[in-house]
Amino acid sequence: MKLVLTFLLVISCISSLYANAAIVNLVNNGGFESGSFDSWIVLNSNGNTGNCDNGFTVGSSGTATGCTGYAPFNQFVMPQSGGFAAYNSFDGNGPQTFTLQQNFTFSISSPIIKADLNWWDAVAFGSGYTFSQPRTFSVDLTIDGIVNNLFTQSFQMTGQGLFQNWELTSIDLTNLINSLSNGTHSATLAFKNYIPQSFSGPGSFGLDNVSLVLDSTPRQAVPEPVSIALLCLGFIGIAVSQKRRTKNT
Repeated sequence: MKLVLTFLLVISCISSLYANAAIVNLVNNGGFESGSFDSWIVLNSNGNTGNCDNGFTVGSSGTATGCTGYAPFNQFVMPQSGGFAAYNSFDGNGPQTFTLQQNFTFSISSPIIKADLNWWDAVAFGSGYTFSQPRTFSVDLTIDGIVNNLFTQSFQMTGQGLFQNWELTSIDLTNLINSLSNGTHSATLAFKNYIPQSFSGPGSFGLDNVSLVLDSTPRQAVPEPVSIALLCLGFIGIAVSQKRRTKNT
């Protein structure tokens, strides 16, 4: 009976190592595996007129861009993982912006340990085309009405074409989140493709596996695992000693 109680104490103290963990992904359907834009808002400006004027859409291959068949992306990328990704043509009747965004709320009551925004994107432009004004891909995080530009990438074409396969981008938002006051905050995460000119060269864009993960484990709990681990070792020692004593009697 004593051995059973000791074993239960060991299990309890080990589980307490993780009791204070509070890790949450604020983005829903970040891999688009629902096969739709569930939880997302699509703002395609004046796009979706067909061919190379297709705004954001969910698809299982690069043909969802509606702008395939132009080198170097005759076989534009499959989803980075899973069965679906978000795609657009990154071209069309400019000037216009293709925007994919998600609204959410989150609460903080103490400084967080870590906040990371992650996504995968892929880009391609056909060779033999030139556009004088750069197209841009940008990522904004608006919190309580204040816009924070987190990422901007410009593409200037001179006719050689371009292909960027899936690339992971990670942005540390720990300082930004910790600058906020305690309480509940409203936020909008937005991915934007800006096309400044009309049909100046076919393109394709892919977005997949978006996440914004907050680790809000209380800071005061950080040193506890060391003490708890030592306590667990003590219980294990007692259990082993009890087992040996039982064998010797």
